[in-house]
Amino acid sequence: MVRHATTDGTAQYRARFLERLHPSHFGLRNGLWFSSVGAGVHLKDGDAAAAEGCREALAAAVASGCNHIDAANTHRSDLNERVVGQMLAAAFARGSVARNEVIVAARGGYVLFSDSYPEEAAAYVSTRLIDAGIAAADEFARGWHHCISARHLRMQFRRCLTNLGLGAVDIYYVHDPEAQRAERGPEIFERRMLAAFAELESQIRAERLASYGVASRDGFRVTPVDSSHLSLARLVELAREAGGDGHHFRYVQAPLSLAERETMVHMNQVVDGRRMTLVEAAQELGIVVIGGATLWRGQLALHVPERVQAAFPEAQTKAQAAIQFSRSAPGVASALVGMSSREHVAENLAVARWPRATIARLAALLRQ
Repeated sequence: MVRHATTDGTAQYRARFLERLHPSHFGLRNGLWFSSVGAGVHLKDGDAAAAEGCREALAAAVASGCNHIDAANTHRSDLNERVVGQMLAAAFARGSVARNEVIVAARGGYVLFSDSYPEEAAAYVSTRLIDAGIAAADEFARGWHHCISARHLRMQFRRCLTNLGLGAVDIYYVHDPEAQRAERGPEIFERRMLAAFAELESQIRAERLASYGVASRDGFRVTPVDSSHLSLARLVELAREAGGDGHHFRYVQAPLSLAERETMVHMNQVVDGRRMTLVEAAQELGIVVIGGATLWRGQLALHVPERVQAAFPEAQTKAQAAIQFSRSAPGVASALVGMSSREHVAENLAVARWPRATIARLAALLRQ
């Protein structure tokens, strides 16, 4: 039984859309064909109507040429994972898509609660995590909100598989590890990342995971002197220590949008003594970049300067212009976009019918 996405499966998925969508919509990365637009999930726990709308939207996205789903849980709830799991179970049962055709990503690091945010959250953490031996008190950052101890990640990963109803996940991200670096310093941070990567390598050996990476809000955007800065080259070295030359650290996810362009333009990474941007460093190191926050929390669906939208004459809406920019960035496999309704899906995936914008067009826009 196939437990994860495969080259043949994603190629089979791509082939079903070649007559309807532009060939450049799909790109081969790490042996998988990624749709250039991925579905991000952003739900607040307890909102049953929103959850149902999201399930319908995700099903429509998968039926429309989007095979990359990021079940990014929030900092408080794993509702996102449960909704994705319910949608996938229904799609598999209908036969509308196969497991090996869909790339499913998830993440761990922030403390999650069973359902809604408890009134005594600190006591909850003390009882459920510290007293239970899941994590020591000094392993938390951002108060008690963030923890990447191997035991905590193991617990979250197993819970993730249950929520998704899957035997394996394709990509599992360590979420915002810069929180640990900023508060605990680089030495402790590196020890914790090494242990986290070793835990994920063990999940790969157990055939419950295909690959892993780092999803960061700020770590790849700030300058090297910032305490939150993440060096991609150093992360690759830690992965090599954890898993040898055949390690499975393959992905980074960072904000990449018209509003947050740092990963494309800031030369804050160093590889072999050369300064370069994150997307350049990733290409040098064999790491795939996934763009997050494509619509900048929805703001770019409303506010895009006319001269910027004019740079993408194929776009009929501001959201489409923003998505076209992000999915066309060099080195980016997929740009994640929140899709909470069928209307969002139709608007967002209209870009799949167009060729990606050329690097020359993006460079001219950035010069402005």
